[in-house]
Amino acid sequence: MGVQLGGTMFHFIEIEIFSNMNEWDAESTQILIAFLGTLVFAVWGASALRAQIHKIKDEGSESVSVLWKLVFLAGYFALLPYGLQENKLALVVQFFCRVPFYILIVRLTHKDRERFTYGQYAVGTAMIGAMAASLFYGKLVATGLLFLGILTTLDQPYRIWKSKKTEGVENKVLVVYFLSSLFWLFYGKAIGDMFIIAWAGGYSLVYLASLTAYQIYKPKHP
Repeated sequence: MGVQLGGTMFHFIEIEIFSNMNEWDAESTQILIAFLGTLVFAVWGASALRAQIHKIKDEGSESVSVLWKLVFLAGYFALLPYGLQENKLALVVQFFCRVPFYILIVRLTHKDRERFTYGQYAVGTAMIGAMAASLFYGKLVATGLLFLGILTTLDQPYRIWKSKKTEGVENKVLVVYFLSSLFWLFYGKAIGDMFIIAWAGGYSLVYLASLTAYQIYKPKHP
């Protein structure tokens, strides 16, 4: 059973499993559990980005990292061609749940600050080039951008360990991000995609380091 998009028929792994329920096995069950887990956290991530948009409108964009948003915008954009080329619906869903919000956040931030720095424009231009390249090399570009995202995310555990303070860090958010990366790791393993396993494993380690640092340095209540 396929899905037709723009005149092209796509046979997504997840839909193929749903359409052949009488042939389910342990592998199919693992894929569907992991897929449903990624859906839950995709919706949660979209909700969090929506809340950030309202915060920017109410309080301004001072706390927004433009470079971080540009990298993740390009990374999530690349998941669309990656998912279509590899027939993986979970990746396509991530595109639709994240990219529209990231575009709006970048637009609102630019409007709030009137202009970006030359460095931010340079990164933005590079990310546009990466998104264009992802149309032909979705898997490689998406993986590269998501690993770049890991490098930007490393800043959080580093700051906690260095300052020994957890101000501005929400433990619940870290737990959700950690669980999300675990579901992606589970999904990558279930479908045998080493690229997903690689970046999902990287994010899992970073968020685990952040959680560990938070537990060590969180404020002690008498």
